[in-house]
Amino acid sequence: MEHKRIYSTDEIKSILTELAAEYDKTSGEPLTVLIVGGSAAIFQFDFKEDTKDIDIILKKASPIFDECKQIISNRFGVFFDELLFEVREKNPAHFEKIILEETFPLDINFKKLSFRVANKKMLFGSGLNWFRRYKHHVSNILSMLVEERKKGNPLTANDLENYFEELYAGYVSLSNEVKKFLKTLDSCPDLQKLRRLYLLEENYQIEMYDRMKFLLRVRKNVTDNKIIHDILWDSRNWKSFEDIKRTFDTYEIKMSERAIANIERCIFPFVYDLPCEEFLSTPEEVLQKRQHNQLKLI
Repeated sequence: MEHKRIYSTDEIKSILTELAAEYDKTSGEPLTVLIVGGSAAIFQFDFKEDTKDIDIILKKASPIFDECKQIISNRFGVFFDELLFEVREKNPAHFEKIILEETFPLDINFKKLSFRVANKKMLFGSGLNWFRRYKHHVSNILSMLVEERKKGNPLTANDLENYFEELYAGYVSLSNEVKKFLKTLDSCPDLQKLRRLYLLEENYQIEMYDRMKFLLRVRKNVTDNKIIHDILWDSRNWKSFEDIKRTFDTYEIKMSERAIANIERCIFPFVYDLPCEEFLSTPEEVLQKRQHNQLKLI
C-alpha cells in the first residue's frame, strides 16, 4: 500500500495514541517503545519537518504488538519500521539504561504501552551506525550539527564518536566510511556547504539505488524484498568489482561483467574521498566534475 508522509509531532503522537489504544485491547504484556530515527529528530530538531515512516525499537519482541502495528499501519497508511538494536540482545541492562535514563517520555498515557523518544546524543550516535549512502543519514547528521552550532553548542567529531561509544558500549564498531567522514568534519570550515554537497550526492545515490531495485525486480525477477534489502546493505562494504560480484554470486543472481562494471562506476559515492580543498568549491561545481553515467543492469 502507499504510505503517507508524517509531518508533525502532533500527528506522530496521534498515530502512537491509536497504536496504544489498539494494544490495550489485547492480552499483550506492558511494553516500552523507543521512537528513533527521523520521527525522533522531528521532536528534537527544527530542520526536520517530515518523515516517511516511524522508526521504533521495542524493549523486547512481541507478536501481539506486531499485529496491532499492522492494524494501525493499514488504518493510517503509515509504515512502522521496527529496527534491530544490537545492544538490546547483547547487553539488556545497558539497553534498559538507555531507555530509562537517556531518553524522554511522551505524554501518551495507556495501560500497556509507554513511549520514549531518542535524545540528541542517541540520534547522533545511531546516525553514525545507520550510515547508508542511499539514505539522508549524512546530511541529517550535518543538519543537526549546524542547528546545534546555531544554538551555541558546537560539537566536534570527537563528541560524536563519544556518543557512539556510549550508545553501543563497544558492541558495534565505527565503519571506515564513518571514520573518514568524522575526519572531514573538524577540517571543514563550512558545514552548511558540506551538507549541501552530501545532500546532492545522497539524492543521486537514492535515485541509483531505486533504479537498481527496480531493475533487480523486473530484469532479474528478484521477488524477495529481503534479498534486495540485504544486497543494498552489503553494498555498504563494496570496495571493488570483486566485492560486487561476490554479493550477487552469494544470492545466485546472474550478473554480467558489464553490469557489475556499471554498478561499480555508478554506485560508489564520490563525496567520502574528496580532498578537503574541494569543499571550498560549490557543491554544484564538484558534482559537475564528477558526472556519472546512467546505471544499467544488463
